[in-house]
Amino acid sequence: MKKDDRWIQRVIKHPGRVQKYVLKKMGAKGFTSKGTIKAEALVEAKRIARKNHDVGMEDAITLAQRLRKFGGGRR
Repeated sequence: MKKDDRWIQRVIKHPGRVQKYVLKKMGAKGFTSKGTIKAEALVEAKRIARKNHDVGMEDAITLAQRLRKFGGGRR
């Protein structure tokens, strides 16, 4: 496996960071019954991060939204 094949592992420095943020800001209502983050919860969390001028968290949430699209036919 080439080094370039694992680029996403290098991008995500703190896995679970967005989950902790959503849990802190919205509680359990931000998650589905399976434990994944709801799409509308990501939008709301991004709005809160932007309001609080938390640029790093806003970028992490944007990455999480993009990674949802990589999931293929799962929706």
